[in-house]
Amino acid sequence: MKSTMSFYGVLVRQVRGFLVVCAALCLVLVSVAGCSVTFLGDTSQTSGPAPFPSISGTALNADQRALLTVLEAEYAKQPPGTTYSQGVDEPWCADFVSWVYNSVGLPFDNPNSGSWRIPGVFTLEDYFRSAHMFHSPDAGFTPQLGDVVLYDSTTSKVWGGHTNIVLSVDSGQLTTIGGNQPGGITITTYALTDPELGIRGYGRRIP
Repeated sequence: MKSTMSFYGVLVRQVRGFLVVCAALCLVLVSVAGCSVTFLGDTSQTSGPAPFPSISGTALNADQRALLTVLEAEYAKQPPGTTYSQGVDEPWCADFVSWVYNSVGLPFDNPNSGSWRIPGVFTLEDYFRSAHMFHSPDAGFTPQLGDVVLYDSTTSKVWGGHTNIVLSVDSGQLTTIGGNQPGGITITTYALTDPELGIRGYGRRIP
């Protein structure tokens, strides 16, 4: 009897050890897959049940109002990223930006394929530069609703290589909306001059 109890005691300890290892492995896999609640830094963000910010359309032009309507609708729906990437399973921040602009009749022109969809941040910057729509953040440029923010892959401690869309600039605070952010399509607010943002520049598709 004593031998049998000893056997079961060892077995229980082995099972517990196995479960601990499995739990640790799951945490590692979640981190590697990019499913954590933040990217490279802490984000001041709202998502899910949080309301879309109230933005007055009085000073906006027709294209900005159309863009705002689409952004609010997509934020409410929270569809999967493949909705914006034509079914391709990939990081979809640039896909989201491309899709939004295409949906309001202001398509991009991928310099490699000619498609409205630009899936990469670097290619998105190439497009804006070639079309003379790229603006440096240190050239006295003031972002406006609809401007596309491009983040540097090496200097941005918040996003890394990433892109999203300006919703507002108010009292030195930059509010943006983007896809493939923690939580799906989320809204973030930072100090415009925060050096950890690592803003590479802005693309202005709407004059």
